[in-house]
Amino acid sequence: MSFSRLYLSRKFLLAILLILLGVLVVSCQSFSRLMGINYLSAQTADIRIRHVVSSSGLDADSCPIDRASSFAPSDSIYIVAEASDVPAGTDIFARLSYEEEPVEDSVLITADQDYFDTCIYFVFEATSGAEVLNRGQYSAQLIVNGNPGPSVDFEVQ
Repeated sequence: MSFSRLYLSRKFLLAILLILLGVLVVSCQSFSRLMGINYLSAQTADIRIRHVVSSSGLDADSCPIDRASSFAPSDSIYIVAEASDVPAGTDIFARLSYEEEPVEDSVLITADQDYFDTCIYFVFEATSGAEVLNRGQYSAQLIVNGNPGPSVDFEVQ
């Protein structure tokens, strides 16, 4: 066997290996989406946020009592990331947008310890004086360590 054939075989094997690696990465991403898992960027590799929902309230564990997509103008709206894993030192806040324009950021919270399978919530409500939220389409997006995270859409009727 000549050296040129051996070199060609190594190139061929490397190409096959790279293709298989690409298929594996795409398969893992598809599986994560199917299971409702949102793995954030490499900067937040240990953070797992699942099922961001809007709700009309919280239970004793600070998890949503329901999944609501429509609210009255005077309702408090809870944005909850269910079954989340967050290491100590993680910064998270929620950004509320009205008709696709950012209008309010929640208070920034920082995890004081590692949390596993926990609910993280933020609440948006009408401001003093206005006492109601404007009617229309809203979204709330989590910002995790400065990186855009998952979001949820809802409306105020």
